Amino acid sequence: MLFVTIFVFIFILSLIMICHEYGHYLGAKITHVPVRQFGIGFFKPILKWKRKETQFSINILPLGAFVDVLGLDNPKEKKKEAYWNQSVNKRFIIASFGVLFNLLLAWIFLTFSLWLFALLPSKHFVIIQEVKPQSAAETAGLKAGDIIVAGNGQNFPTAEEVTQFTKAHRNEIVTLKIKHNGKEVEKKIQLGSDTEAPLGIAMTDSGFEEKIPFYQAPITALKTLGQATYTTFAYLGRLIISPFIKEKVPLAVSGPVGIYGIIAQFTEVGLVYLLRIAAFFSLGIGIFNLIPLPALDGARMIFLMLEKIFGRKVIKPEVENTLHSVGFVFLIALMLLVTYNDIVGLIRK
Repeated sequence: MLFVTIFVFIFILSLIMICHEYGHYLGAKITHVPVRQFGIGFFKPILKWKRKETQFSINILPLGAFVDVLGLDNPKEKKKEAYWNQSVNKRFIIASFGVLFNLLLAWIFLTFSLWLFALLPSKHFVIIQEVKPQSAAETAGLKAGDIIVAGNGQNFPTAEEVTQFTKAHRNEIVTLKIKHNGKEVEKKIQLGSDTEAPLGIAMTDSGFEEKIPFYQAPITALKTLGQATYTTFAYLGRLIISPFIKEKVPLAVSGPVGIYGIIAQFTEVGLVYLLRIAAFFSLGIGIFNLIPLPALDGARMIFLMLEKIFGRKVIKPEVENTLHSVGFVFLIALMLLVTYNDIVGLIRK
C-alpha cells in the first residue's frame, strides 16, 4: 500500500505541475514565441526527442516540469520572436495560461469524480471538517480531514451517529478509531461537557450526496469550483486584513509531507474522493500562482497590467527577472519551513 500511495502522490503532483507548465508552453505556441525546452521532471534526461525548435525530455527526478521560453530569462535576446520583444497581450497569454490550465485540470478531475460517483456504489464515512480550539478533539490531536471510523467498538457510518455517541458519553473517556493519513489509529479521548458538541468538531457525511445525471456533472463541477475559489479568496482576504482588525485567522498551509498525508488518506477511501482532492489541489496551485509574489505568475501578470496602463515597462526586464529569482529563493525557503513543520507535527503525533 505504501508504494501505491507514493506512486499516486508523485503522479498527481507531477500531473498538476506538468499541466501548469504545458499551459505556458501552449501560450507560447499560440503567440508564436519559440519554446527551447519542455521537460517532465528534472536533472538527467532518461528520454529526449526534438520537435521543431523544442527539445522535449523525460528526466530522472519525476516530480514536476519546466518550460524554457526563448528570451524569458535573457531580456537581451535580439530575436524578434523572443519573449520580451512581444506585445503586452502576448506576454500576458503566456503568463496566464499556466493558471488557466490548472483550473481546467481541476474541472476535469471533479467532473470525472461526479461521473464515477454516479456509477459506483457509494462509500459512507464521516470526515472531520473543523476542530474547535481548546476542545477534546484538539487535545487528542484530531485534525481536519481525519475520518471517524468507530467509538468503543461501534462503527459510525453517519455523522448523526457520532453526535449521538458523544452526547451519550459526555465527560467520559472513550476510545475512538480514527483514520489519519490512510492509517487507522485508536485514541482515548476525554470528552467535554458541552451538550451539543462534547468532542468539539464540525463533521460531514460523505457518500450520501445525490447522484446527478451525466450531463449535469460538468456544470455542477464548475459551480463547485467557483464556490471553492470564492471561499479561498475570502479566506485570503481575511488573512491579509486580520492584523488590522485584530481577528485571529489560522494559517493553514501544507507542504509536500502534508500533501502526501492527505493523498494517502484519500487513496485509501477510493478513486472518486482521490479525484476530488486532486481537483482541489490543482485549483489551489492555480490560485496560489495568482498571488502577486515575485516568481509566481501573479506577479508577472501585475507587471504586465501596469505596463498596459502606463504604456511602458514600469521596471526594466533585467530588474523584474532579478525580483523573480529572489522570489523563487524565498518560496524554496518557505517550502522547506512548511515541510519542517509538517514533519514536526507528524513526530508529535
